[in-house]
Amino acid sequence: MSKLWNLIELPVYGIIIWSVLSIFLQVYGAVPLWLISVMEFGVVIIAFGWIGRSMQGKGFLKAAKPGAIAGAIVGFVSAILGIFSFYFFPQIYVASIEQMAARGVPADAIQTYLTIGVYFGLLSGPVLNAGVGAIISGLSSMIKWQKK
Repeated sequence: MSKLWNLIELPVYGIIIWSVLSIFLQVYGAVPLWLISVMEFGVVIIAFGWIGRSMQGKGFLKAAKPGAIAGAIVGFVSAILGIFSFYFFPQIYVASIEQMAARGVPADAIQTYLTIGVYFGLLSGPVLNAGVGAIISGLSSMIKWQKK
């Protein structure tokens, strides 16, 4: 377990730090949302790719396992951060609330839908991130990197 944690520690911390930073960027509007999404995609690929690169030559499944575990950890922590942001930074969700209200959805239903969605992240976040981590780590382990 110690070797596994040593392998996934840096990518897990990197993605979690990025998650916290992206919440503050959304709250304070310093960066457009589309750019935050693009940067997050890049951080995830680099982090899980690094895991796969570290497992090069060991096969897809052996590289996918640490990627899946790292993804599950990141997904769970991100879901917890999402719940905190829902309660402490509700301004992040203003656009969603306005869109639903414009379509005639009652205010109490909007709150219920958003609450269900945020808590559903506790289930879906680890599963989806584990899948993404496994695929990216596994594929990046199969890339033939040139050694200089």
